[in-house]
Amino acid sequence: MYRVTESQPLFLLKLNYMTIKDEHIRLICKALNRSAGHRQEASKLLGISYRTLYRYLKVYPIIKINGKYCRKEYNNNLKT
Repeated sequence: MYRVTESQPLFLLKLNYMTIKDEHIRLICKALNRSAGHRQEASKLLGISYRTLYRYLKVYPIIKINGKYCRKEYNNNLKT
């Protein structure tokens, strides 16, 4: 873990450039996989309402391949 100090230039820091959207997708996929695809249970694991999860699933590129939920962009070469 790196600490930011006033004397340390920012370009020397190794930062993880994951966006909030990327983190949402990762957590939603993890919750769906843990709940075996049951959206009601996944929404409880995430601490959000079922309707909010449903809206996220309509907007975010999440697909199910071989029984696992994952981000669509990482699996362009796989057939659904």
